[in-house]
Amino acid sequence: MPIELGDIWWSLPGPHSFVVDVVDALEAGSNAILALPPTTPAGLHASLIANLDLRGMLEWRTVDLSGSGRIAQVLANQLIPLARRSPRAFANDIALDAGLQTTVIHISGIELEARFTEFAVFLPEFLSCVRQRAKSKRAMPRLIFDLPQTLLSDPRIASDGDIVRVFEWKGRVRPSDVQLYVSTRMHGRNGLGPTNLFERIVVEFAGWDAGLADQLCKWSDADLLHPYAGLQRIARMWERTSRSWKAGTEDMFGARRLSHILQHVSIGDSDEITRRLWRAHVSEVFPWLEEMRAELIDEFRESIKLPYVSQNNEVINDADLLEIGQLYWNLRYLARIPETRLQLVFLCRLARNDLAHRRPVDTQRLRSLEREWRAMARRAQ
Repeated sequence: MPIELGDIWWSLPGPHSFVVDVVDALEAGSNAILALPPTTPAGLHASLIANLDLRGMLEWRTVDLSGSGRIAQVLANQLIPLARRSPRAFANDIALDAGLQTTVIHISGIELEARFTEFAVFLPEFLSCVRQRAKSKRAMPRLIFDLPQTLLSDPRIASDGDIVRVFEWKGRVRPSDVQLYVSTRMHGRNGLGPTNLFERIVVEFAGWDAGLADQLCKWSDADLLHPYAGLQRIARMWERTSRSWKAGTEDMFGARRLSHILQHVSIGDSDEITRRLWRAHVSEVFPWLEEMRAELIDEFRESIKLPYVSQNNEVINDADLLEIGQLYWNLRYLARIPETRLQLVFLCRLARNDLAHRRPVDTQRLRSLEREWRAMARRAQ
């Protein structure tokens, strides 16, 4: 059975830190606003509930406000037993009810403008009562609700110290989180040679977007090595089915501020596709080339001619200091070794040049590298 995204995503270090921060604030008595982009994976509320249950301090109740009726009355009807319920409830009745002191009230259904406007009137009335009672240290119910990032600057909703905390999702996902997630989806499928190239390509293109990572993990090897056409298809589909995804197109991903890759695709920025594919190759193919350089130096050590004078007149007396291009030149033109024996050295040199010129390594060259590398490993046995 395939693992659902939400089952593991919110257990990863970065996403889990967001969950823990929210739960800590709720336990401290704060109300919480979750400022979330459209690309936030499902399962956040389930993870919050699970973590609250583990601590055993607070009860989670969800109230849907999307229907009709005054907000305070809807809340009272769903949360307060009839014996304690006022015929006409107000915000204070919710804040002061003794049975709700350890309750987290998750508010849903305020997405429509009319209902959001009503809620924006109810909220300050509720918080006013909370402020008045704050000095008494009396426990009170906590409200928690989702707020699209586009409404984060709305003057009707604001943070207020410890009484209302705003938790913004931005910057929570690190490359290591996505790498861990992708490894669970692509188990046993790494890359050419001893690399994790396919995993790394998914990380570079998905960024913080777990949903896109989920789609890319299902792509074939060929599609991952040449991703532009596939990304165009996804971008066209998203344009048709989601008007709001562009609201979540920029975020911090590790130390980088990145725009969503589909935003680049939608404006025809193919250079960014090449750049991220190149970064994936640098992360995975370059270390492989360095390993092969060291192995090739060992294999041909007796034939290497030293000292070697480079083109900039640097004198190299240690074979281990030879770059792959220098090694090829030394073996081919100084040691006079036949080209047929230097195929892997030649391929490593071409691949290293690709990376040095900010190009991903040519796919056919990668496959030839893998074939020659495996042949070298067989010769060494």
